[in-house]
Amino acid sequence: MNWKICEKELIYRGICMVITILLYVVLLVCTLGLALLYALLLWLGIILSEAMILAGLKQNSVKLAPSQLPKIYNIVQEYSKMLEIDCPEVYISQSNGVLNAFATKYLKRNFVILNSDILTSVDEEDEEAVRFIIAHELAHIKRNHINRLWIFFGLIIPFLGTAYSRACETTCDNIATQLVGANSVNGLVLLAVGGKTYKKIDVQSIIMQSENSDGFFSWLSEILCTHPHLLKRIRNIESINN
Repeated sequence: MNWKICEKELIYRGICMVITILLYVVLLVCTLGLALLYALLLWLGIILSEAMILAGLKQNSVKLAPSQLPKIYNIVQEYSKMLEIDCPEVYISQSNGVLNAFATKYLKRNFVILNSDILTSVDEEDEEAVRFIIAHELAHIKRNHINRLWIFFGLIIPFLGTAYSRACETTCDNIATQLVGANSVNGLVLLAVGGKTYKKIDVQSIIMQSENSDGFFSWLSEILCTHPHLLKRIRNIESINN
């Protein structure tokens, strides 16, 4: 049966459809625009905060140069060449006894910050510990771990971001061990116990301690951290060297 349909129904339906489609397009554009705006503001915030942090570091630290701590400078040059990366700017910063180092990036420039206590804790003839720490930070640059813009939102998912960070740290430990060699474990022992006692530590006892402390709560405490447990990292390095 041919139903008699009012012609105006079709006309008005068409008009309503066009208006609806146009509004959908407007909403989509506005939503994307707001998302892009928020992303831009977030990016600018990160850039500005990094600029301020680096400016503070530069004004309160000493930059490595051929005439400024040349032995450490040459180590950075050596490993940068082996890793086939542009040599970053390296700064030595006073840290009130904290033994640490980190790599960062501002725009297209890479930086490494070494806390001064790392250098003063190591004798001239026993430089593998410092070599390992430097090589570890340069490995972060090699693997582009310091550029996280394109994975930022994945990193804020619970457990995923910390799991990725721990994997990155293990990769850099592995690369640093390959560069430094057998005594590279001294770098992590130094971070674990400090410069005054790290030479007196028996590494095999550390490995046994690590194995005996494995368990559920050890695993649970680690999955919340950005770094693997230090004893676990030491065990990993020794497994590479052996």
